[in-house]
Amino acid sequence: MAFLATAPTKATEVPQVCFTGAVALVMGALDPAVVNALGSRIGNTNLRVDLYEDALGVAVLPSDRWRFAHDVFKHQIYLDAKYVGVEVKK
Repeated sequence: MAFLATAPTKATEVPQVCFTGAVALVMGALDPAVVNALGSRIGNTNLRVDLYEDALGVAVLPSDRWRFAHDVFKHQIYLDAKYVGVEVKK
């Protein structure tokens, strides 16, 4: 939310490709990128993109790069929280 109330700096600016989605999220609206992708086929599966991206979460894709990147990011958040003394469950 701070990106809406402060002047952007190199450290705090939201990239243009993410800005619309970030504003939509803050305002409680749907991300236009998700809305535009609704019903699209996910990889080589018979699954289709749904409103809450549940199908994407269960899709098994070749080498499953998305899930690997997600888990790396999740683990980094866990390590950062632990480092600053925040008690978290992974």
